[in-house]
Amino acid sequence: MIFTKADKKESEVLKIVGLMHKRGSIMYAREKAKKIGEEARDIFEGRLRFLSKNPARSYLKMGISFILDRDY
Repeated sequence: MIFTKADKKESEVLKIVGLMHKRGSIMYAREKAKKIGEEARDIFEGRLRFLSKNPARSYLKMGISFILDRDY
């Protein structure tokens, strides 16, 4: 059964999120994202180092850090 956003109650969402934490889904996803993020940083600093050191490069690097380091 698929529910729309309007069909979900807060208590149901909290229950599902709790189960995801209990079963390790959240931790697995965070660890997987961290690994992928580290690979992205390595590519950015390695194979894409030819990009000039201008403000645009700094903004891209800050964007990568923002996405990977946020905690929500």
